[in-house]
Amino acid sequence: MKQTAKEANIRNSNIELLRIVCIFLIILRHYSTQVNYGDINTEVWTWQRLFLQVITIGGSTANNIFLLISGYFLIGKKVNFKRVVVLIAEMFFYSWIIMIVLYTTGVLPFSFKEMGKALFPIWFGYNWYVCCYVILCCFLPFINPFLESLSKERYQRLLMISILIWSVAYTFYGKNYLGTDFSIDHFVIIYALGGYIKKYGLSLKKMKWRNCFIICALVHIASVLSLNLLGKYLGVKTLITHATFFSDATNILSVIVATSAFAWVISAKPHYSKGVNIIAKSVIGVFLIHHNPLMRQVLWEILYPNVNYFTSDYFALHCLIKVSSIFVACILIDQVRLLTVDRLFNIYLDHHWESICLKCNKIKDKVKRLDLFKPDEQ
Repeated sequence: MKQTAKEANIRNSNIELLRIVCIFLIILRHYSTQVNYGDINTEVWTWQRLFLQVITIGGSTANNIFLLISGYFLIGKKVNFKRVVVLIAEMFFYSWIIMIVLYTTGVLPFSFKEMGKALFPIWFGYNWYVCCYVILCCFLPFINPFLESLSKERYQRLLMISILIWSVAYTFYGKNYLGTDFSIDHFVIIYALGGYIKKYGLSLKKMKWRNCFIICALVHIASVLSLNLLGKYLGVKTLITHATFFSDATNILSVIVATSAFAWVISAKPHYSKGVNIIAKSVIGVFLIHHNPLMRQVLWEILYPNVNYFTSDYFALHCLIKVSSIFVACILIDQVRLLTVDRLFNIYLDHHWESICLKCNKIKDKVKRLDLFKPDEQ
């Protein structure tokens, strides 16, 4: 059944489908990066090692796309802290449940150190992306008004300077004065880029963005292949080891691929799909489940260990089956949570939200009365 235009504009399924594809690419990348397959050297170069490097390409680009989507939808808006609380609760829920299940069933040996980390996932950065996103939300009440106050020209200058220092310099081995993949400035810069796209639109048409994405993605893949081949036939191990250099989220090529993919999707005609939108609700849940430090050990090292198939001719098939199975299983698990725990928690939060806000305001008023920032009287 087709939805009305008004309903379709609420949640564009093009973007929701892009989010689903992105989380699949992230799981695919983790198949490669979350396991120690041994040192790469020219003497034992195999197609399996090349395959592992190729499948890392999409994951970092996907992280950038998620941030572009956040900037696109949140720029100029007030932060919905109720949703932030729900996100934090989801993080704690999966961190605690996974810890309890894996330790009580004996799947993993008990560790006080790991239990402490699981009990306080934000403090220990248990899921780095979600933790950084929560921190970003705390700064959005300051970031959004600043970005909104900029003219188009000044906004462009800000992005050019930021990307030049943060991405271009890093790509060409210049001194990087900002962080890299796992830092809050990464989130702010890509968020600002998504906000610019929302605020001022796109100058190119859908087909040009599609062509840009295809060309850049092929260049991305070709860079991995060519560096591997050169390293193999020239006997230069460094070329093979760093063949995935352009796959870093900070790398300018990854930024361009992510931006062109996102621009291609949002420039297409919006459509609505109830099924796609329902599945997309579990994207964060999929990340929190499979990227949980304890669960990572189970998925990649205990459950049909990746390394056992590394020298097999069916290594690529094992990868695709395992990644697809994890993807589907995590979605099913999170859909159950959405229908049960999440629904009950939202009912509770809706009922008590006003009183929670009132208590927070009282605490804020008490802090104000302390005059912590009042200058000393002479």
